[in-house]
Formats: sequence, structure tokens, C-alpha cells
Amino acid sequence: LRAPGFRKVKNTSWSFENVHFRKGHKDDLTNIKRRMGAKGRGEAGSGVGADAGKGAPEGDDRNVFEERQLMFETRLHQEIQFHQFEVAHLVHRISKAEHIQEELLRILINPTAQLDEAARAGGSGY
Repeated sequence: LRAPGFRKVKNTSWSFENVHFRKGHKDDLTNIKRRMGAKGRGEAGSGVGADAGKGAPEGDDRNVFEERQLMFETRLHQEIQFHQFEVAHLVHRISKAEHIQEELLRILINPTAQLDEAARAGGSGY
């Protein structure tokens, strides 16, 4: 579970708890923060927090929100560029395969034309 600040109650079940997550205490929801691991602050992931579905948070939470949004947009842009490159490469390979196919069909349709063309290019040096 990648929810901020929640910990597993029992190892045998999927039950989690957080001291700030209590029925009827909406003000405490702002105290729920994701714990940062040893890998660093940039690997927070997308957890479900108190501000889920409410738009951008305020104050320090807004800075974290904007930083995560910028990281997400940067990663998305990089993935789009990578996929555009892949598509361009595939289009090139398909074009090359179509050209080879046209050449083979031309040879199959009129094999003597290929021999005549080779003879003209090489001259009559036999």
C-alpha cells in the first residue's frame, strides 16, 4: 500500500492504520504525510492523501504537489518522445520492407526485364 503514513496492522491481513485517520476528525487528515524512504524524496510515488480529489493543496503541501506534478509531466514528456522515436523508426522499417517487396514483385512479374537491365548496366563484356 502506497498510502501516506499508513502502516500495516497485521502481517496476515490487508489492514492499515494511521493515527491521524479517524472518523469525524477531518482536520487531522492534513497531518497525514508520506514517509520518505532511503531511496530519496523523488521516489514518493502517487499515494492517496487527504487532498485526493480536491485539487491543489495549500502551503507547503502545495509545493510538494507542484514538485510531484512537474516530475510527472517531465516523465510523461520523456515517454512521449521515446514512443515518437519508436514510431518513426518503425515507419522507416516498414517503408524499407515495402520497397523490397515492390522490387521482388517487379522481378517476379517480369524476370527478363531484370536480366536486360543488368546487361545494359554491365555492358556486353561476356
